[in-house]
Formats: sequence, C-alpha cells, structure tokens
Amino acid sequence: MDPVFTFQFPKQFRSELLLEALEYAQQDTFTSDIKPIMAPVVAALVRHNAMVMVSFEWLRVFRVAQFADPAYTFVYGFIDAHYEMICLICGQNEVNLENLDVSNSISENLLCHILTCLESQTPQIYTTDQQLDIIKHTDFWRMIFNAKNNVTILHKHSHVMKIRTTISNFASAIVDKTIDIKTLQAILSKSSDEHLYKCLNVVNNSNTKKTFQSVIVTESNISAVRKECNAYEERLRHLKAFYSTFCPPSKVVDSYLYTRDLEGKLKMLSNISLNDTSSSHYWGRHDDIIQMAEDIYEFSNSKTFIDIYETHLSQITDEINVDYVVNTLMPAVCEEHRKTFKKI
Repeated sequence: MDPVFTFQFPKQFRSELLLEALEYAQQDTFTSDIKPIMAPVVAALVRHNAMVMVSFEWLRVFRVAQFADPAYTFVYGFIDAHYEMICLICGQNEVNLENLDVSNSISENLLCHILTCLESQTPQIYTTDQQLDIIKHTDFWRMIFNAKNNVTILHKHSHVMKIRTTISNFASAIVDKTIDIKTLQAILSKSSDEHLYKCLNVVNNSNTKKTFQSVIVTESNISAVRKECNAYEERLRHLKAFYSTFCPPSKVVDSYLYTRDLEGKLKMLSNISLNDTSSSHYWGRHDDIIQMAEDIYEFSNSKTFIDIYETHLSQITDEINVDYVVNTLMPAVCEEHRKTFKKI
C-alpha cells in the first residue's frame, strides 16, 4: 500500500540533523504509541532531504529502517511519481523517463538496494491488485527499463526481471485473449486504452530487446479485448433480465437450472478466459436463449410489453419450460406487441 505523506517539513528544516540522530535508533528506541507514526515521518524526512535539501543524507535511513519503518514504506516515495529522487541518485538534474543515465556503480548499487526493498514487500504470486499497481507505476518501470550505462546489475536484478516477465506475460494474455475475465474487468475499469498500451509495451525498448523479447501489443488488440469484455458483460445482463422477468420459477419449471448455472458462471470469473466466453460450449444451455434475450432486453422494463406477456402467460394452464418460453410464448408476445404499436 502506498504511504500517505501526512507530514511535511518546512523548507528551512535541517533534515540532515534528524537523520543523523535517527542513525543511532535501536529496537527499543520507539515506544508502542510512537511506532505507528514513524513510517510517514521517515517518508516525509527522506522526501525533504532528497527533494528540498538535494542531499543524500537520507541514505542513513536504510541503517535504521528495520526499527523506524520495517515495511520500508518510504521506498514507495521513489515510485509514486517522485522520479526526481531517482534522477538525483544518478546525478541528473532533470527528469527524463526515456534516458536515465546511471553514471557510476554507486548509483547502480543504490537503485538496486531500493529495488530489493520493494521486492521484499511484493508477493511472490501476483494478484490483480499487484498488476494494477504495475500499471499505475508504468512510468517508473519505463525509467528503470530504459536506463543506460552502468545497468548490467540493475537490469539483472531479480525484481526487475520479475516485473518485466509479469508485464510480458500480461501482454501475451491480452493478445492471446487468455486473460481471465475477473482480472480483465478490474484492469479495464481502472485503466484507459492509452495507458494500457504504454504499460504493455514498456519492456519493448532498445536496451532490452537483445536479451528479452516480449509480445508487441497494438492499440487494436486492447480495443478488441475491451469490446469483447463489454459484449460478455452485456450478454450476462441480457440473460439475467430474461430469466428474472420472463421465466418465473412458479410457472417455468426448469428456470432454476438456467439461473443457477448463470450464477455459477459469475462466481467463476477468475477461472474463465476471454477466449472461453466466445465458445458455444461455455454458454451451454444458454446458447439457444442468447439471441432472444438480446432482442427483447429493451422491453424488460416496458409496462406494455410485460402486460401482453403476462396476459399470454395467464392463459397457459400447464407448466412450461424455458424452451417453450423462447420458441413459442415470446414470439407470440413480440408479434402482438408489434401489432399494438403498429395501430398507434
């Protein structure tokens, strides 16, 4: 979780003095009531020293982080849009996401240490939240992947390789449409097509193409995936409305089989790929209902249409099934509805 910077030191504050004092902290230095506020204090202190004082005294924090900020939350300050701090480590005065020049081994080792701290807070198995976090911080990873000069160790760092592989696998899943629906829905709801395009192609650059090949994702790939995901969600809405409105369990004896199956699909979205949703096998018993559900979806809230439907349904004395509703009852209702509006 990204830290919330609730503390801000004044510009004239001598942050190097507090950092020097912190260097002597021990396990029992901070009482239980002080420990909860130390992480944001340390984050603000590091930020002030690096950004305002343009100093490297903040490096002292690494020696006491295990006591003052054991989760190393201050490290997230380097990712969370504070790219100036990364550039300062490398001796650059201006931010350049495309051309980070790691001028010496000291700078490279510092970057690697920061990445090691980040890695220690990252799960081994990436969840949807972690993938969203990678997308959110695309610019940070672009800066790291595009870094040049003293980057041999940096680009072989386990966390860099893990992130690069994760993005590459993510890109392949988008192109092949093997990404699961639950993850896709979460990502599409929080990311624009443009930002996704930047993220999924961030590993494709001249510095890495010789040692690491990734799938190239086009804008049309992303547009197609979004379109298909929207179509899937729309189909579910159509079917749900059809069963709930026109297949009452009291009259349609097998309607529960359809609604129960639909509910089961909604619970299994993390196990279903986008490719799966385009097959008739996936839809099973619903396959013959899809077109009718789509055709009359606009009438599911129409009082006139529902009145006609209920009149027809009330005239049926025997129990019926979903197949009868689709192939016999609804065509008759639609025809009467059409004639009614033709007369008006």
